[in-house]
Order: sequence, then structure tokens, then C-alpha cells
Amino acid sequence: MMTKTLWQPRWFSFDASSSPASPCWPVRIVASAHLDQAGSLDYAVVKGPVCPLLVAWKPTAIVLAQLLCHQSVGDVLADWQDRYPSQHWSAKSHLPFAVEALLNGGEVRDIIPLAMDGTVFQQSVWTTLLRVPSGQVVSYADLAAASGFPRGSRAVGSAMAANPIPALVPCHRVIRSDGQPGNYGSGTDVKVHMLQWEVVHCCDK
Repeated sequence: MMTKTLWQPRWFSFDASSSPASPCWPVRIVASAHLDQAGSLDYAVVKGPVCPLLVAWKPTAIVLAQLLCHQSVGDVLADWQDRYPSQHWSAKSHLPFAVEALLNGGEVRDIIPLAMDGTVFQQSVWTTLLRVPSGQVVSYADLAAASGFPRGSRAVGSAMAANPIPALVPCHRVIRSDGQPGNYGSGTDVKVHMLQWEVVHCCDK
């Protein structure tokens, strides 16, 4: 088990950053995914510093991802196929986007595009979260306020749980105001391990 006290948060300030997104995290939401409409998705597994990441994409953007810390590719794929029965799935050996380089601390110059379906609130929160660079964290309350919903800290937690592209939309960087990591879909220990790794390997350390 990962010892949570080994990690100390490095807080990100939205007030000190006017940039719409971090240059250290070149990920952008560019469109809606429209996964309820018939279509085709490719998928592949990339290596991550803590767990592999299963990624599904359309020709122009990534639409789904899942950390494979406690689940197999088959289990996640079966869940996706149940949820999105109108999609045709094709396995690939690699992605057309530099996801593996980004996750492992490499330099990425091209934007990694995402397509995501969500409510107005969710879209606002996910977009705002992309401003938080690797190696830093924000609280649920600060993310809510920066997203335009100052009383929405609890709803931010729900938006993190609904995030269909974890690791790339970095919900692991959202923690409690008291510095405790809080919940995470892949487990709190995984969240802490990811944050510990990013503190050491972030591009602006």
C-alpha cells in the first residue's frame, strides 16, 4: 500500500495563471464525442508510469480512456461495448497521438485533442482542469470556483467521477482542501502514486 504521508501537494493557483491551458499539458477538448451515434472507434494500450492506459479514439480525437490498474483490457472493452453499442471497435498497435510520451514526462509539441460528451457544468469543469499542469494539484472548491460555480465543490467530485478520459483529463490532480487525496476511480493509492511521480517528472520542476 502507498503511504499517503510521503507526498506533499504543490498547489496550483488559477489566479496566478491567465493561460487557458498549461503548456506542460497540451491537451484540449475540441469537440463532442457523440458516442450515441453509429460510428467506429480504434483502441490501443499505452504504457504509463503507474498503470497502462487503454485509449479509444476517432480519427480526429480521443474519446475514452481507462487506467488498467485493476482491470483487464477485455473487462474495460466489454464495459465500453455495453455502454456504446452503436460503435464498431478495432484494435490497433499504436495511437496517432503522443499520449505515451505525455504520460511519461516526454516533450509533446502537438495538441492532443479530446472529444467529450457532458453537461455544461461538466464541460466547464473538465476544460478548466486542463489548466492544471503535471506536478501540481487543485482543491475541489478552487476548481469549482475557477469553473464559474463557486458553490459547486460537491458537484465537481461528481464531474471527476464521470470523466470518460482519466489521466488525460487529470482528475487525479483534484484533491481535498486539507491536502488529503480524496477519492479516485482507480483507487486512492493509485492517485497518490501518480501525483508522487508527477512531482518528480513534471516539465516545470
